[in-house]
Amino acid sequence: MSVDKSGKPYVLFTGVGDTDPVRDAYDGPILHIVRHFAPQKVYLFLTGEMSRRDRANDLYQRAIRRVRPGTDVVKEYTDIERANDFDEFHERYHALLERIHGENPEAVILLNVSSGTPQMKNALCLEYVSGDLPMEVVQVSHPEKKSGANTKHFDPDRDDLDEALEYSFDNPAAYDGAEMRCSHPDLRCYKKSIAKEQIKAMVGKYDYMGAYERVREISENFPGLFAPEVQALVSHAYHRSLPEPEEAIKAAHGLGMFPALYPYPTDKGRNENAQDITEYYLLTKIKGERKELSDFVIRLKNMAEFLAREYVEAHAGWAIRWEGAAGPLASGGRQAAGPHVSVGRQAAGSGASGGRQLSTGASASAASSGGEAGQPSDGRTPFVMKLRNKDECRFVEDAVTGSLRQALDNENYRMQRGAYLFGGSINLGAWVVVLEELFPDRKDVTGAFREIYGVVTGQKTDIGGGRKGDGNRGRTGGREDGANRAVSSRNQVAHTITPFTEKDLAATGQTVKGICGKCEKILKATYGRQVPSEAFGIYETINQKIRDAVELPGGAG
Repeated sequence: MSVDKSGKPYVLFTGVGDTDPVRDAYDGPILHIVRHFAPQKVYLFLTGEMSRRDRANDLYQRAIRRVRPGTDVVKEYTDIERANDFDEFHERYHALLERIHGENPEAVILLNVSSGTPQMKNALCLEYVSGDLPMEVVQVSHPEKKSGANTKHFDPDRDDLDEALEYSFDNPAAYDGAEMRCSHPDLRCYKKSIAKEQIKAMVGKYDYMGAYERVREISENFPGLFAPEVQALVSHAYHRSLPEPEEAIKAAHGLGMFPALYPYPTDKGRNENAQDITEYYLLTKIKGERKELSDFVIRLKNMAEFLAREYVEAHAGWAIRWEGAAGPLASGGRQAAGPHVSVGRQAAGSGASGGRQLSTGASASAASSGGEAGQPSDGRTPFVMKLRNKDECRFVEDAVTGSLRQALDNENYRMQRGAYLFGGSINLGAWVVVLEELFPDRKDVTGAFREIYGVVTGQKTDIGGGRKGDGNRGRTGGREDGANRAVSSRNQVAHTITPFTEKDLAATGQTVKGICGKCEKILKATYGRQVPSEAFGIYETINQKIRDAVELPGGAG
């Protein structure tokens, strides 16, 4: 038994033709491959004519074992009578090759493209260029460097098989000058052409998992078909989209492309929240582009709530921190008691506090020190928000200014037991009211939040005049309880998930592209230079780099 250059054993899959098992005084293609490659198993695919011929005298197995004693031979008899019909072979070959690989998972499958009709040979070539199994194509040239059309065929009723094999010019025991006439035709260019179009199509639809699996299969079964950059770039895109940032960053450094793939500031003043939320936005944008609109809307809501808080901190001088009633975090990473959000006044422009995760509930990171429940540990006066436990969040009565209180009342947020109550966290509707009261001159930003809120609630927003019959300055209504939508945010801890469709999105008067433009406006307004504009198109940049890389010459196989 011989092996390929990687040490894997061979099995042979072959059709059977008129020039098998011998022709003139030479081996036919099957025998010649068996003689020189010594496959551990031979799978014979026989048409109806060849099946009848073999059943009469076991011709092909006898010949194979005469050349290579002990070879395992598997016969696939068929009733195919139209051996010149391509459609007879394609699906059968594909199923058989899958089965052969399953039976011989460690072997390389040799495909004999010199036996059988032209349609049989072409079908095997197609399996090679379009498939992902470990395969090699083998052709056997005519001993006189011509076609086999005028070759004298073996007649089992008249010719003696043992004698023909004994005195074959291909038998090295009988003739010292016997030559090996096998070769591997270069079909890799066809395989690469098909594979690169598949990869381009996948990344064009942001299907990085599909592209990752395709490239991995190719690199395992057809090493060197693509340049190394292809696998590295696809791996980066795949891990970045999961998201698995450590693996993605590792791949970016390996490519020497980190600055191009992560165009964020790297100086000491960089804001990690800005990069984190931008990466979150980019994946939200992909959800929208792929028409996964239920996920798109859920992520959109979470992101908008986080950005509202960041914008208020950065531009209104509020310091919003996450604290635990008995200290920030107990041992083992659990909070000792229900967390709360406290908001204190700080010097305007002092910036947002760092270290938070994108979270709108009780799982926020400990970015602050402990203190009494509802009181910031540094003694600053609470201003607006306190999250008493994971189930309720309230605007405290004595902290809400008259105009803000009136706005909340107008939005149907009613005072209860001395506080404005909201489910789970400060919801997006409340944030929109806060933003519009605090920043009346930033309608570009507050309007963007309002339109995002309209999508989240499934309602059309008219920034200039509001909904029909609503006099509240273009607002869609304060409570986020739109029926049959992807998110019911009155209780964010227990989402109500229903499909959000393209029809639902159209009913809001928005498009994915338009809403993404609003998100980018808010990101720039919140973080400034921390979010460079080129970051918004980074996946398009990655896709173009992949498209360029698949055109490069292959690496070493």
